[in-house]
Amino acid sequence: MGGGHAHPLYRDGDSPVHRLPAEVKIVGLVVFVLAVVATPRELFWPFGIFALILVATWWVARIPLLWMLPRMLLEAPFVVLALLLPFAEGGARVGVAGLQL
Repeated sequence: MGGGHAHPLYRDGDSPVHRLPAEVKIVGLVVFVLAVVATPRELFWPFGIFALILVATWWVARIPLLWMLPRMLLEAPFVVLALLLPFAEGGARVGVAGLQL
């Protein structure tokens, strides 16, 4: 039972975030996801606050960028799709920052 963790996604750390109980981290993640999903898409400023919360948590957890980047590649196709979808969809046009979407 005393063996180390060998999973490639595991990162040993000693930060305030690492020391939190797992239940607190799971509840925090669920609340954060529900807050992001419940935010009306017409409001842009809350998403800036959500980004600041993510960056602050990342900074407090002291996770190196070079450790995180390869794991973020999984998200790349979804980000590209989210960026290109407004241009590929037909229907009503909306002007945003000088662009017709």
